[in-house]
Amino acid sequence: MREMALLTSITDPQPPDRLDEATSQRLARLRSLPVDTTRLEAAVRQQIEPATDRGATRARRRWRLWRIAAAIVVVAALAGSVLLWASRPTTPAAADPAEIHRQMVSNSCAPMRVDSIEAAQEALTTHWSGAPDLPHPSGCQTMSCCTHRIGWHRLACVCLKCGTDGITMAVGDASKLRLPKSETISRNGISYCVQSSGGVNIITAHHEGRWICLMGSVSVEQLLSIAADMRP
Repeated sequence: MREMALLTSITDPQPPDRLDEATSQRLARLRSLPVDTTRLEAAVRQQIEPATDRGATRARRRWRLWRIAAAIVVVAALAGSVLLWASRPTTPAAADPAEIHRQMVSNSCAPMRVDSIEAAQEALTTHWSGAPDLPHPSGCQTMSCCTHRIGWHRLACVCLKCGTDGITMAVGDASKLRLPKSETISRNGISYCVQSSGGVNIITAHHEGRWICLMGSVSVEQLLSIAADMRP
């Protein structure tokens, strides 16, 4: 009898109502699970995107790259032109050193106070490693120093007191600063170009690779006398 009962329980199907209820519960749990279809949608869109649209996108990208490359070339060309132009030698107008002299004697350029050419050289080299060697004018007291520019080119400038007169000495690179086309006067084998601007007399010469300029509201002969006594 036990064997018959066991056989009956195995072979008899589950009541239909209980089977339907279990199936409904499983389906309900599946419906509640979140499904992310973002990747599937992107893949489908990529496959059905028209070939013309993809070509247009690639063309726009290439155009942007060409524009960036062209901009880089233009900027590089402009930078090269500026550097080339800045490195060209300059011929200072008479008004340029005359204005430097006025600023030096009026202290409007905030110069550094010094009491000798050696101190001026040290002070200038501290702020400018390429500062040129300063000549030593005889019979003049060193008062102050600073740097100025004529165009793109830097000058080492020293304010001197010769007697009661203020004199400015400016020194630069002879390869970057040309001499003006003006009257010349020779002293000790050196030819000085003579100019004047706004009551300031100016003498300029090239000597040992330096552009040397003396200027002041004194006579040209006084400037030439100071220049003649300068030690390298």
